[in-house]
Amino acid sequence: MTPSPGFDDMSTEQLMAALYEQGSLRHKLRKHQLEDYDAWRAWNETRQSKAHLKWVEEIGALFGQPYDLLLGRKTYEIFAAHWPYAEGGPDDEIAKQFNRITKYVATRSGNVDTSWNKTVVLGDVAKDVAKLKQDDGPPLITQGSTEIVHALLAAGLVDEIRVFTFPLLLGKGKRLFDATSQARAYKLTHSKVSPTGLIAATYVPSGEIEHMTIRGAENPSKAELARREKWKRED
Repeated sequence: MTPSPGFDDMSTEQLMAALYEQGSLRHKLRKHQLEDYDAWRAWNETRQSKAHLKWVEEIGALFGQPYDLLLGRKTYEIFAAHWPYAEGGPDDEIAKQFNRITKYVATRSGNVDTSWNKTVVLGDVAKDVAKLKQDDGPPLITQGSTEIVHALLAAGLVDEIRVFTFPLLLGKGKRLFDATSQARAYKLTHSKVSPTGLIAATYVPSGEIEHMTIRGAENPSKAELARREKWKRED
């Protein structure tokens, strides 16, 4: 049995819904107030349903094309411990896809169980992916696998970045970009925002970064020259 959260742990929506179901709210509300609450609850359910549909649409677009998976060892091991056994469950469709396609796993040590159907080990991810991109195979999709993403960005091998931003702050996490990432410009090719604030955005590389000179930098003042000298000494 799962314990119910205390009132202090509930959001306003959860609290109102709990009171309504228990009768506390219903008994204290007049008829027109009940109608207002019923309308609010219907609106809230519709809002959440629309947000879920937009998320499903975006994920469906990502996995609705031919693709293979490119994963780091840890992400691969998480996938391999779940998806081979997920067919017939609520995620049957994606499980069948993952089990059918080729899985490329990047590992420097080679210490990985490759018993999952159609698994291929890559030793040098940047070099091996560059070779794969010369073939006529399907696009490679990477999920998680931060170190692989960093290596591919550093080698200029990323053709598309899809970012899903949720309105949640979870604290410190892994970086999408690090010091090895190549500086380059990106162009937004697709974006959607759900009613609850989920942002789905797709970017593709669009060439080198165009630098601009800040007004006054070509003819710096004495104060600006002094600032530059001061910062040089501080470095």
